[in-house]
Amino acid sequence: MALQVQERGETAARRPFRMVCFGDSVMWGQGLPRHQTYANHVWRKLEPGGPGAAPGPLMYAHAGAVLGARDALSDRVVGRLERLAGLLFGLRSVPPWIRPGIGNEIASAEPSVVQQVESFDDSPRTVDLVLINGGGNDIGAVWYMRPSTSLHRLKAKIERHCYADMKALLERVAEKFPNACIVVPGYMQSLSSETKSAVLDTYFARQMVLFIVWRRRRALDRVFERNVMFRMETASALQRAVEAANKTDLARRGREHAAEDARIIFAEADAYQPFNAANAGRPWVWGVDLRGMCPEDSLRDFRLGACRRFTRWSPWYWASLGHPNAQGAAELGEAILARLADWAKANPDGRFADIRARLAKVNVPPPLP
Repeated sequence: MALQVQERGETAARRPFRMVCFGDSVMWGQGLPRHQTYANHVWRKLEPGGPGAAPGPLMYAHAGAVLGARDALSDRVVGRLERLAGLLFGLRSVPPWIRPGIGNEIASAEPSVVQQVESFDDSPRTVDLVLINGGGNDIGAVWYMRPSTSLHRLKAKIERHCYADMKALLERVAEKFPNACIVVPGYMQSLSSETKSAVLDTYFARQMVLFIVWRRRRALDRVFERNVMFRMETASALQRAVEAANKTDLARRGREHAAEDARIIFAEADAYQPFNAANAGRPWVWGVDLRGMCPEDSLRDFRLGACRRFTRWSPWYWASLGHPNAQGAAELGEAILARLADWAKANPDGRFADIRARLAKVNVPPPLP
């Protein structure tokens, strides 16, 4: 039902704001209470509340989600790997029926991001804003941080998943949500040269063979190099995927030459610095609590207990490492709002009047120095 709101002495009709989130653990907000995630940060700025307002965005994202853009092959491979892990280590996916009880903190490859999008059937034409991410789990967070990982292979996987697969996914999303603005947030960097050495010693202790093959300093340099490459190359690939998907969307709507009508946006916290890495001077991502050598986030014990209900051991206890913490989520939320504000100013008389009006009332602070 449309709401009646009083503004400048006039009565105007306003329908409830609708925002939907698809993606992986970064979109879900691994390790964060719901009110601190960047999706909820964006929601609170655009929907301050009031009678009839929804309690928050519709969240379909969950930890561990893969893109699933290469449907048949990727689904078979993921299913076989999960069955093999179950046989060898007692690992198995959390059953879908139990997820509402334990939340989406526990990693599971499915439903993939594609499946999340396809499962949404609640009037997609009425959705105002879509936040969507993915690709990190397809690349492999543990794999890309290994010193032995080939830079050539890393770049190739980023190109495949964050450009080709994301482009195909965004084209599906744009077709399904014809009246929504679509935002693709970027990934943050986990480790840097500013990360405390105690954390790095713990990381390398899990890969003892590296002490034999490489000197410690050389191994550290290779880890930092791959972390920087992951952040920079994923940002480049996602930006190009957004641009390509915009061209397809504009052509479908017969607006090939109206670039100002582009509605798919890439946003990243470009103020990120090396001291914003895990366990650095001003971290924006979760690291290790050096007092107890455990994850920093407050949901670690919840993950541990939930995982042990379904496995004989719990690798997901450490799942928050490298994900945005409360400060990082706020920074990324502000970066999304800033890019949306730039988009709205570039075409003030275009479509999406409701979200443009909301953005006009949002005070976006400048990025931290």
